[in-house]
Amino acid sequence: MPERIDLITFLGTHGYNLYVYAPKGDRQHRERWREPYSSDVMNDFCRTIRAAQAVGVTFCYAISPGHDVEYGESADFQHITNKLCAFYQLGVRSFALLLDDIPADFHHAADREHYTTFAAAHAAICNRLYVWLKALDTTCTLSMCPTDYAGTAPFSNYLHELGDKLHPAINVYYTGPDVCTKVIDTVTTAQFSQAVQRQPIIWDNYPVNDGGMHTDMHIGPIRGRDAMLFSTVRGFVVNPMNQAEASKVALYTFADYFADPHGYQPENSWHRALHAVTGSESAAALRYFAENSLRSCIEKPGSPYLESLVNQLLAELENEQCLTQSATVATFNQYIEAVDDAVYHLKYRMDNLSLRQNLLPWIEVLELWLSAGQRALAIFAMHAQGDEIEQPLSQLQAVYQAARTHPKQIGASALQPLIERVLLSQQIKEAQL
Repeated sequence: MPERIDLITFLGTHGYNLYVYAPKGDRQHRERWREPYSSDVMNDFCRTIRAAQAVGVTFCYAISPGHDVEYGESADFQHITNKLCAFYQLGVRSFALLLDDIPADFHHAADREHYTTFAAAHAAICNRLYVWLKALDTTCTLSMCPTDYAGTAPFSNYLHELGDKLHPAINVYYTGPDVCTKVIDTVTTAQFSQAVQRQPIIWDNYPVNDGGMHTDMHIGPIRGRDAMLFSTVRGFVVNPMNQAEASKVALYTFADYFADPHGYQPENSWHRALHAVTGSESAAALRYFAENSLRSCIEKPGSPYLESLVNQLLAELENEQCLTQSATVATFNQYIEAVDDAVYHLKYRMDNLSLRQNLLPWIEVLELWLSAGQRALAIFAMHAQGDEIEQPLSQLQAVYQAARTHPKQIGASALQPLIERVLLSQQIKEAQL
């Protein structure tokens, strides 16, 4: 909750007006959604909601019962309304029913007998909840996330039926052509609007890094969002990473895009974001880290400059150039040393300890890749001078193994082809001997 309050304060400061509470890891939100929260947790929610109100951010409580709810069962509907009523009493007027990431089939036999389709059940429970909310307070609003929340035209029969049967005032989330998508434009959003018979709210799955993306740190700027999206959608929400402080970099760039979509310049916004999150003393160091951690659904490769240097080095090796006199080697070494100094600063000198803790696992794997790259290039030089390389080669193999097997991934793995080239050349030499 303290992280959440801090993040909501950041959001309000940068022009956001909505916070959707929907962490799948909250057991009372999803896995054990029927259970009420304890009084201590509700007190935390109360402080969070008040903090949101203080900075002009609407707090939306979402519940995610779809994995085992019985859609036509009055007891389950009562569990949902009990949960929402508890938040209503804390001042919440914005709610969401999330039916995403569930099997597209009924969990209970009674629902299969009662509803002709999955879409009919979803529309029925949403409509029923909307009527209940409006009876409670006319200012209440309801959004929902369908089971099919991504894709392109013509879209599924489920979405068309849902749009036809769902109350027109209920908002529907849409992530774009893919769950995590590189480009969201007005064409696909307008086509989705036709399918569900209303303009959607974009649920942007960047910079989120949950599930299969937990190995990555998404710290680059937002790209690929049409400047005219505001004309084809009702709203736009951003799904942050598990790391709240590090998420502020991408969130800052989103704020710039929202404020001026036509004038938005990702690189300029990114520079300002790095300064805003770390302060001037650490912004340059964070930039070195971030430009080596760009791999995501919207940007590849993960380390474009380092990858270009590695490709130049490999080309020179292929042409049998002497690397000891190569300008590329000098540039490579200077850059690796600069990145290494930067991550040292982030690890031991940065004042923003929350960001330091968020980044630490990726800092450590970056250090391993940098060390392996430096060792690989040094072995070439040692071999050219006729020096003994058995021990340095063994050390390289150990560091390389640690980098490859680290639980986190980073763009500096662009060094891998260079390292493999060193190891392969030594294997060939040994075989020839």
